[in-house]
Amino acid sequence: RMRSVVAQLHACKEEMTELLKTLQMPLTWNEPNGGVNELFSTIGGNLHLNFEVRNSDGFVTLAKKNKTVDEEYLFNAWKEGKDCPSWLQDSIFWIDDPDFQNLWVLRHEERLDQLHRWKDFHLETLMATLENVNRRYDELSAEKANISQEIDSLVLSEARIIGATTTGAAKYKELISIKSASVVMCEEAGEVTEQNVISALTERMENSKETKHLILIGDHLQLRPKVESYSLTKVSGNGFDLDVSLFERLIQSGFKSAMLNVQHRMRPCIADLIRRQTYPTLEDDPRVSKYPAVKGVASNMLFLDHSVYEDGAGNYEITTKSNSYEASLCVEIVRYLLLQGYRHSQVTILTPYVGQILTISREMKRRMKDVSAYVSDLDQETLLRQEDVNDPDMSTVVQAGDENSIRCASIDNFQGEESDIVVTSLVRSNAQGSIGFLKEEQRVNVLLSRAKHGMYLLGNSKTLRLSQKGKHVWNPLIEIFENAGNIVESFPTVCQLHPNDGITYCTTLQDFRIQRPNGGCCRPCNARLSCGHACPLMCHPTDRSHIVTHKQCTQPCRRIPLKCPHNHPCKRRCNEECGPCLHVLDEEVILPCGHTVTSPTCDSVCDATSRKKLAKKCREEVTFAFLPCNHRCTTTCANMNSEHPVCPSICGETLACGHKCQLRCSSCKTMGHSCEQKCERTLFCGHVCGRPCHGDEKCPPCNNKCEVACEHSMCSGKCRNVCSSCVEECDWQCEHEGSCSLVC
Repeated sequence: RMRSVVAQLHACKEEMTELLKTLQMPLTWNEPNGGVNELFSTIGGNLHLNFEVRNSDGFVTLAKKNKTVDEEYLFNAWKEGKDCPSWLQDSIFWIDDPDFQNLWVLRHEERLDQLHRWKDFHLETLMATLENVNRRYDELSAEKANISQEIDSLVLSEARIIGATTTGAAKYKELISIKSASVVMCEEAGEVTEQNVISALTERMENSKETKHLILIGDHLQLRPKVESYSLTKVSGNGFDLDVSLFERLIQSGFKSAMLNVQHRMRPCIADLIRRQTYPTLEDDPRVSKYPAVKGVASNMLFLDHSVYEDGAGNYEITTKSNSYEASLCVEIVRYLLLQGYRHSQVTILTPYVGQILTISREMKRRMKDVSAYVSDLDQETLLRQEDVNDPDMSTVVQAGDENSIRCASIDNFQGEESDIVVTSLVRSNAQGSIGFLKEEQRVNVLLSRAKHGMYLLGNSKTLRLSQKGKHVWNPLIEIFENAGNIVESFPTVCQLHPNDGITYCTTLQDFRIQRPNGGCCRPCNARLSCGHACPLMCHPTDRSHIVTHKQCTQPCRRIPLKCPHNHPCKRRCNEECGPCLHVLDEEVILPCGHTVTSPTCDSVCDATSRKKLAKKCREEVTFAFLPCNHRCTTTCANMNSEHPVCPSICGETLACGHKCQLRCSSCKTMGHSCEQKCERTLFCGHVCGRPCHGDEKCPPCNNKCEVACEHSMCSGKCRNVCSSCVEECDWQCEHEGSCSLVC
């Protein structure tokens, strides 16, 4: 039954496509469905006389470019607004019919209006057919949906648990209600709008029962559901509050709820921030106290304070914000953390603004050639919707799955996720205390609760304190950082391998590159590689076993090649395979052929086999008689002793064309004789044939320039063509006959 309906739907779709194609065709003399010609026959009357061509005398009337003047030609000219031809005007003038309508007197706009009326009238039947087919298509689509629902109902009738998104639950509410699930559980209920939850509930009906138990699991103190229009949100103060979830509304109304009080994500010092602001009864699982300290940094939690203003500070027309200084510093901190041995997947960059994501990704591409920014699909969609973002091709970001990519995300689209180390760019830095999104407690709560082992905030504390709407959020947090001594203006770094050297503060981007070039201190590594050389790098926490460093060692190799009988040192670089011994011997060696070679490489003469190979390349000249050509000439020793000696002499045999063969004797043996000379026969005109030798074949016409000339002019054609005779008066004269009376 389903296959039959699908086949009929396909047929209906094809028929509608053809009908639409016909309806969209312009009206011409013969198209569509006979065109204007057929329309005039249907209407009747004498409209066709406006385009009638009479060729009673057997001749055909032609227009420009030899186009035949027929009814279609005249109709196209009329449609384009051209005037009536004079010969047709005479015919129309003598039409004796009071009902005749002269279409040629209409203006161009009137002609187009007339065309539209004709087309509507001509295609009226097709429109009716299209409506019937469309109606049939809708009926078949409804039937297909009913069949699909029956199939889905059969599947759901055997299911104990049904999983769906809130959108899917609303879309298939009728189907799900047949199952009559008495318990509905909504996960992340704090992020779901109230209407989406309500639409997933069922009421008692003829074929279903009502929902008896609704379980909501979520956190109303984190981000609210997304509502596209700001005027409909609670923050706007307009009273619509569409972004207030059912979960939040019930809790705010005093509805009984249960709270999970033990967190398993953050180390205690990070959890203290949200404990102070949002969750006063929050407890830590014992495991989070055992997290290792962040490698290479003096503290696991920092607020890196600065006073560099955001990009376009004071410009209120910009919808998304960015801060180039923070972007550069974020990238440099991430690079430093990677040099400590952290995997790319362990570090994440967060920011409240999608514009800053793009700034960071560009800076990452510029400063770290082998690392790129990974941006989620949700953030990419938001970026493409921003009018201020001028990089629509997203060329600086990569898709998920790249091992060498760092996750760069907005706070809103990172809710529910976590990372070992989070570097956050707060972006906002200005004299007005304008902090935008950062004034919302829910967003700040998400920002502070994503990191597991370490969290580093980059921002302007003065701007956060000045904010009238956000200082109640940030003042307590900044106070916690101050009390712990974690508000700094320079990033405190520690060498993992030399921790007793103390803390080195990096203030500028150059400080990281100069003072921590490889992630460690500026001491030479000096570790002995497996090749025996000392490590040429500065102190580096990664690759402590020096596997990679050994593979990249470019010092001269000190090993002895395995096949060298004289124990010569290798001449290659350390990171290259030793291979054959390349040491040059300061002596002469006699080869098996009897000749000597001066200063050979050790590998080429180290044993009898090597000397035999070298003898096969001997370039000493010898005289040798070649067979069967009997040429006696000079050749190389290697050629003479080869299995098939190659005669280097010129063949010299006289060919059928009369020329002598100029090929090598050896070539003639394998490929046969071939004349490589030019023909050089004298043509009838006196020129010499310049083509390659063509044997008995007749020479082609001469392609040289004609040399015929007189006192008046010279021929400009080719020699093979017949010259035009000079028709100037002849300049010859004598004292007896006078001037010549003939042409030249």
